[in-house]
Amino acid sequence: MLEDWLRNQRGQSTVEYAALLLAFMAMIIALDAIWRRVSGGGLLDQALAAASHVWGSGGMIGVSQDILMF
Repeated sequence: MLEDWLRNQRGQSTVEYAALLLAFMAMIIALDAIWRRVSGGGLLDQALAAASHVWGSGGMIGVSQDILMF
């Protein structure tokens, strides 16, 4: 009876280890994707394009749109 219980516990630890490893690898892959996006300048370009106050674009129409947004 004790041997059966120990055999079941070994399988549980293997499943827990696999789940932990999967979560850790997902975190590493996500951090790598963020790092590549930031280092390539894509994040900065996206932030500038989404900003409401982009100087020198649109002239008076751009200024009017900025005022009306707020």
